Amino acid sequence: MTPTDLLLPTLTSLFDSRTEGVIYFRAVRDDASQVIDFSVAYSNPAIHALTQNRYPVSPGMSLRHSLQQIMPFHERLFADMCHVFETGQPLDVDHPYPDQQQRFCVNQSKTDDGILCLFRVDRNYIRQNQDGADLQAVIDNAQTGIFVISPVIDDQGQHVDFRFETINRMVTALVGQTPETVRGSVVSDWFTNYRQTGLFDRYKHTWETGENQHFTIHYDVDGFDVWFDVKAIKLGQEVMVTFSDISAIKQGQQTVEQAAAELRAVIDSAQAAIALMRPVYNSAGELIDFRFRMANQMLASYVHQEPATLIGGLKVPGFRRIAPTVYSSGISAFIPPVRPSISVYTIRRIASTPGSM
Repeated sequence: MTPTDLLLPTLTSLFDSRTEGVIYFRAVRDDASQVIDFSVAYSNPAIHALTQNRYPVSPGMSLRHSLQQIMPFHERLFADMCHVFETGQPLDVDHPYPDQQQRFCVNQSKTDDGILCLFRVDRNYIRQNQDGADLQAVIDNAQTGIFVISPVIDDQGQHVDFRFETINRMVTALVGQTPETVRGSVVSDWFTNYRQTGLFDRYKHTWETGENQHFTIHYDVDGFDVWFDVKAIKLGQEVMVTFSDISAIKQGQQTVEQAAAELRAVIDSAQAAIALMRPVYNSAGELIDFRFRMANQMLASYVHQEPATLIGGLKVPGFRRIAPTVYSSGISAFIPPVRPSISVYTIRRIASTPGSM
């Protein structure tokens, strides 16, 4: 009977009812008495529960040859166990489970001619993984583009690019890919000319300074012609970027601006003097004055001014007397000419715009 055989009843009485997984490994030596492996001498019922009974552990199984499917970290575990066996010093280490969904905390201590290992599940790791899975689900289902990037440093220590660490489908759809395909690659692999647009410099600034950024950009390279509303924040040693396609909004703004410019051109070329005025109220809410919001070239020429100098004031006689009545009643009015070169003023209310400018 070996010393291990004598130890087994004690191990059974101590650990069969424990919730931690327990394996006692006996040292295996070669002809030169060097430890070349460890084999299972005892395992408690909890170890099977921890592996969800998918990977049986039984006496006689070799750590380095029989348990590689159960413990893909077996070589690291073997090295740790050799260290404990040689030094007699206990060791606590973390090892990932085969499917990477959980992690074991393993306590190793030398006992007689072997190593006693206590396995327990790292609950924090499971929670973090679950949180990460939940976060990824939120990211994947977001209606905005979201990605997290880390810096790429070359051999000279220069920051030359960024790498996608996390990315959602709203982003990868732009290049006809999936998150699984793009994740881990550098940004310039998919957005070759993004540096030309200034995006690289903005992301780099956020990464170096921690300063949040919010900006609008016209991305008109790499076959795109879109407007993005972009936010970038630093998260640890990475940068998280969110963006929305605002092309439709931007095109609407440009349409309005173009229409306004065309209208302005028509007004300025008109042979009639034209002005748009806005009411001014005092603190009691009483209408006390009007200010020019717009005046065309013809009107300005009557008073020997440029249109820009008229904005914000009233400089044509007769307006202060008639304009309040027109604004209050909505009825158009005509002002007799005050200068020989002006035939008549027509004042018409076009909108109700309380407040002053």
